Amino acid sequence: MEKRAPKVYYVPERVGRNAILIFDAGYAGGDVHVYEYKESRSVKEIEEEMKAHLRVDKLSKEAEQDVVNTWIEKNFGLPMSWKLTPE
Repeated sequence: MEKRAPKVYYVPERVGRNAILIFDAGYAGGDVHVYEYKESRSVKEIEEEMKAHLRVDKLSKEAEQDVVNTWIEKNFGLPMSWKLTPE
């Protein structure tokens, strides 16, 4: 199999099944990863958590732009990210 364009697929929740994300890095002969929905967090909640973590009352504009990335790094480790554009 040849290399494919990397894609992330979202399949909404259905009766009897949680929503899932499917990640295909596009590598020839690589794996396709299926992830079941675990939880949702509001951006406001993430901002409040990060303000408490950083011990500030207000995030700078730069920190606001990167708050989700910083939160992911703090809670799960250094992330890799891709800009998604719908087809």
